Amino acid sequence: MQNGVALDSFQPGMRVRLSENVLHTWYRNRLGIVEKTIKSRRMVAVRLDNGERYSAFPENVIIEEVSV
Repeated sequence: MQNGVALDSFQPGMRVRLSENVLHTWYRNRLGIVEKTIKSRRMVAVRLDNGERYSAFPENVIIEEVSV
């Protein structure tokens, strides 16, 4: 765990936003859905709203609050 974010905090189907700190600038602040966590690489695989996939470290993935 780094920066207080545990990999286990992310579940498939969860709505997330990539942070400003992701390596590739094109993906910063993009919204998507968690597809899976990759424990061996300590990464979160995200399916972005535009259909692309991106894997990021959990400290660079922000869980979006879902309003009902």
